[in-house]
Amino acid sequence: MQKGFRLIFDLFLKDGTLVQHSTENIIQACFEEENQRFRETIKRGYHQLKRILKENQGKALSGSQIVSLEKDKGFLHQLTAIVLHEKGLSYAETEYKKELNV
Repeated sequence: MQKGFRLIFDLFLKDGTLVQHSTENIIQACFEEENQRFRETIKRGYHQLKRILKENQGKALSGSQIVSLEKDKGFLHQLTAIVLHEKGLSYAETEYKKELNV
């Protein structure tokens, strides 16, 4: 056995044939799928953030815009703060927290 991974044989139907998978392979496949979904979420959120910044014409985002990015697009407010900081814009943390409590 490899470090806690015991070899099991799960049967999956793939193209009409039974395929054997080890626990390690299943975990790796799940991790890769989740990683890809996370990257796609971040990419979509970042594009939305760029659109909002363009619409705001260089002004800082409102708390509701930050909450919207996080809840609707999955773009974490911490990432928004980093991008805003890099662009020399302030992060409306107080407004963000108020919007969360509404």
